[in-house]
Amino acid sequence: IRELPYRVTMLPIYINLLLFMPAALLSMIHLYLSL
Repeated sequence: IRELPYRVTMLPIYINLLLFMPAALLSMIHLYLSL
């Protein structure tokens, strides 16, 4: 089993951040506007 490059192992983390951050920002904005 050969080791994966660093970028390949980090790719899922980057994808999760890209998917999670907009949702978190939208939820924060929604909470702020609903006050």
